[in-house]
Amino acid sequence: MRKLDISIGQKQTDGLVYIGHILGNAQIEVRNSLGQIVSVCSQVIDRKSIQIDMSGVPVGSYFLSVGNSKAFKTYKLVVQ
Repeated sequence: MRKLDISIGQKQTDGLVYIGHILGNAQIEVRNSLGQIVSVCSQVIDRKSIQIDMSGVPVGSYFLSVGNSKAFKTYKLVVQ
C-alpha cells in the first residue's frame, strides 16, 4: 500500500484541524476512542487543504484517517 503525502497542521487542538497536500479523491474520517465516527468529509477532490472543526466535540483523544482507494494514513488528535 502506498503512503499518502499529506500534512496535519496540529495534533492538539481546541478548534480547527488543518490538513494539507490532499490530491485526488479522498475520504477523511474522525473517530473517537470507541471507534465511533464523529466527522466525515467525503470526495475531497484536488484541494490543497481542508479544515475540520473539532470545537463541538468533547475533550479527549480522536483518530483522524485520510485515505483513498490506494492508501490511507491515521493520526492521533487530542482535543483540549
